[in-house]
Amino acid sequence: MVVALLILSLIVFLTIDFFLRKEEKRQEKLVVKRSGPLFLDPDKALVSIGKDDLKYYHPTHSWVLVEDEYAYVGFDNFISKIFSPKVSIKVNSAVGHNIEQGDPLWDIGQEGRTISQVSPISGKVISVNQGVKSESVSAKKASDSWVIKLKPRNLKRELKNLMKYQQSQFVNQKLFDDLLGYASGSYLNDGGELVDNFITKISEEDWEVIKEKYF
Repeated sequence: MVVALLILSLIVFLTIDFFLRKEEKRQEKLVVKRSGPLFLDPDKALVSIGKDDLKYYHPTHSWVLVEDEYAYVGFDNFISKIFSPKVSIKVNSAVGHNIEQGDPLWDIGQEGRTISQVSPISGKVISVNQGVKSESVSAKKASDSWVIKLKPRNLKRELKNLMKYQQSQFVNQKLFDDLLGYASGSYLNDGGELVDNFITKISEEDWEVIKEKYF
């Protein structure tokens, strides 16, 4: 009887060990797969995050989305409309850095014509979206996704300094309508929208005016 129990225990142990090793190998293959080119493709990393009406918006067109103890920071569609269809993003804050509300987070633009965007809240940088590290990414996909993940502090107080979605969209639409009037003529397509790569086609003088007026 004792021998039978020992044999049964050994069989159970070997069976459990077999499945644990099998799962370990499956996880190792998954890691290898995720490190391949497809997983690291910027467009694959730039996944949409959160509903717009759950975000809080800074006047410089950055936003923050709070999820549990962390906060995701990105940029709004005013940026993606002007810097379109592709943008370059240079993140200025490394993982581990502590930043304050209003500190510069990244530079964004096209072909050397860039603006700096600031952090809507204070916190510690936890991670940077791998998708924005490419030389050029989709402006629309990047604006739907996030750039930096923070561990926030002073959140309750600082959110009071930001706009809700409806307010930010009202402000952005006013700004964009004004910009369309300024850019009338060869800078608008047949649909009355800004042409692709609008920022790279205007004169240096016009670029300076737009930076000063809209950012």
